[in-house]
Amino acid sequence: MKLRLTDNKPLFFSMLILVGIAAIDVPMWINLFSWCLIILKVLAEKKNFPTLSRRFTAILSALLLGQIYLEFRTLLGQEPSTTLLLGLAALKMMDYETKRDHKYLVILGFMLLAMKPLFSLDLYWIPFLLCAFVGLWWSMLSRNQTQPLNFLSRLFLLSIPVALILFFIFPRVVFPWAHRAQQNRSQMGFSEQLSPGTAAELVETDQLVFRARFASQSHLFVESLYWRGGVLTVSQGLSWSASPLERQRSKNITTNLAEEALSYDLYLEPGNRNYVFALETPISLYSSELLIRDHTASIFRLPYPQNQTILFRGTSKLSQRDITPPSEEELQIPQLSSKVQNWVDSVSKKSMSDKVSALADFYQDNNFRYTLNPGKYGANDLEEFLFDRREGFCEHFAGSYATLARALGIPSRVVVGFHGGSWNTFGDFWRISTKDAHAWVEIFNQGEWQRVDPTAFAAPGRIQFGATEFFQNMSNNQGFIQTAILFYDQFMALVENVNYSWTSFLLDFDKDFQKDLMIVIKENLGWYLFALLILLIFILLVSRFLSKKSETIHPYQKLLLDVFSWAQSKGIYKEPAESPRQFLIRLSQDNNEMQSFSDNFIVQYEAIFYQNSDLAVDSRFYKQWNKIKRATKEPRK
Repeated sequence: MKLRLTDNKPLFFSMLILVGIAAIDVPMWINLFSWCLIILKVLAEKKNFPTLSRRFTAILSALLLGQIYLEFRTLLGQEPSTTLLLGLAALKMMDYETKRDHKYLVILGFMLLAMKPLFSLDLYWIPFLLCAFVGLWWSMLSRNQTQPLNFLSRLFLLSIPVALILFFIFPRVVFPWAHRAQQNRSQMGFSEQLSPGTAAELVETDQLVFRARFASQSHLFVESLYWRGGVLTVSQGLSWSASPLERQRSKNITTNLAEEALSYDLYLEPGNRNYVFALETPISLYSSELLIRDHTASIFRLPYPQNQTILFRGTSKLSQRDITPPSEEELQIPQLSSKVQNWVDSVSKKSMSDKVSALADFYQDNNFRYTLNPGKYGANDLEEFLFDRREGFCEHFAGSYATLARALGIPSRVVVGFHGGSWNTFGDFWRISTKDAHAWVEIFNQGEWQRVDPTAFAAPGRIQFGATEFFQNMSNNQGFIQTAILFYDQFMALVENVNYSWTSFLLDFDKDFQKDLMIVIKENLGWYLFALLILLIFILLVSRFLSKKSETIHPYQKLLLDVFSWAQSKGIYKEPAESPRQFLIRLSQDNNEMQSFSDNFIVQYEAIFYQNSDLAVDSRFYKQWNKIKRATKEPRK
C-alpha cells in the first residue's frame, strides 16, 4: 500500500517548517524549486494531479548537484550544503510512497534541522526547530503508540545527562573549510562604495550587525560611538569608493596617556563580508579564532567572509588621532562644475581654519534638509545637491563635504560604518543594526586626521540621540501608537538580552574555558558526582512517572468496555468464555445498525491486538457507536 505524505501530518508539517527555515539561507531559485515540488506533491495527493516519476526526480537530483557546484564551486559551507539538503528533501517529498522513503525523508529532515544551530547561535529559531524535532520523532512512532508525547518526553529526559556531558567535555572543534567555502556575499549590503541612496537603503531595515559590551560605561554617550568600517579615498563628487591598493596600517597615532582606554567585547554577526567594525579610534582588536588584518586608516579586515557570530575584544581611545601624512590619492580632486568651482574660488584664498569654518557655514546657512527620501539626482549630482535641492542623507553630506574640502586644498576622506546604537537596559550592551549605518568625513588639519560629521549641520539630533530615537521622533507617532511602539521596543530589548546572553556564553565557551572547567571539576569531583547522581535519580523518577501515565488503555479497548457497560444496562452480560467477536455477534442480533458496527469494528480490533497490525484509530467507529446509543436511549418519563 502506498503511503501519502499529507496523511502523515507530523512529518509533513515538520518538513514545511524546516524548508521555511532553510529558505532564509539559500538562493531564491532553490526556494522556488522546492516549493513548486511540495505544491505539486500536495495537488497529486489531494486532487489527483499527475506526479513526477522516480526516474525524472533522479535526473533532477543529478542536475541539482551540478548546478550547486557550478554556482558555489564547492559543496562545503553553509549555503551550498543547505541548498543541496533542501533540494534533496523536496525531491524525496515528491517520491514519498514507501516506508523506506519515510526513513530517508526523516534523515534529511534531521540534517536540515542540524544546519541552523551549526551556523547560527541565535535562540529565535529554537521554538520552530523544537516543533520540527518533535514532529520528526513523532512520525517514526507506531500508530498504536499510546501517549506519544509522554514517550518522547521520556526519551528527551533520558538524553539530558549525555547531552550535558558532550557539551561541557567534548572538544570545541572549528572547521576552517566551513568558513572558507562561504561565498563572498553580503546579507546586509555594506560595501566600500558610497553613492546617493546606498546608506538610506540600509537604514530602512533593522538587521542586527553586531553587539558591543564595554567593561565600563562611564562617560560614554551615543554621540561618541563612531564604528569604523571602511575608508574611501577615490572621489567622484557625491560618490566615493575605496582605493584598490590596500596598505598595511601605519602605527602613526597620537597617544593621550591621561585618557583611559575603553575595553569592549564585540559580537559580530555573519553577513558582513570580511568587514570588522571597531570603535574610533582603535588601539587593538583581537580574536582567539581568526587572524585580523590591520590596515591603514584604522580599519580591520578578516581573511575571508564569516557565516558564524565571532567574538572580538577591542580597546580604543576616543581622543586618539591618526597622524599618518595624507597620500596623493587623498588630495585628488574630481572635475567640478562651474557653479561649484566658483564657490571654491571664493573661499580658496582663506587660511586653513577659515576654510573649515566656511565649509561649516555653507551647510548651516543654506537650509539643507536631512531626509531618507531625497529622490534621484542627475548626472551633475554634486551641484544639484549643493545649490538646488539641498536634500539628502548622510552619504550626500559626507560625499559633498569631502569633495569641497579637497577642492579647497584640505586632504580629506570619507569614512563609512555605523554611528551610535540602541542601548539595551536589560543586558547593558549596545545593539548596532543597519538602521545605524552612517558616513562621515576626516580632514587632515593641524598635523592629524580630524573627524567632521556634516550630518550634524543639518540634523544634530541624529548625532545626539542616535538613529533609532531620531527616526522615531521623525515619524510623529502619538498616543496609543507611540505607547505600543515603546512597549514593543522594551519587549524586544528583553528578548534581545536573552539571546545575547546565550550567544556570549557559547562564544566564551572555548578550549581555554573547558580547560579551566576541567580543573574545577577535578578539584570538586566528589560534589559533582553527587550532583550527577541526584540528577540521574530525578530523571529516572520522572521517566517512571511518565511511563506509568503512558500505560493507558487503547482507544479501541476503551470503546469495547463502553459497549460492555451499555449492554449490562440493557441486561445483556458477557460470558467469561465468550470472545469479543462472539459477544458482539450476539449483541447485534435483530439490529442492522449494531451489526454493521460490529462487523467492521471487530475486524480492526482483531487486526491490531491479535495480528500486530499498525492500523490507525478510525474515528468513524465512535460516531457510529454514539449514534446507536442515542437511538436506543429510553425517553424520560
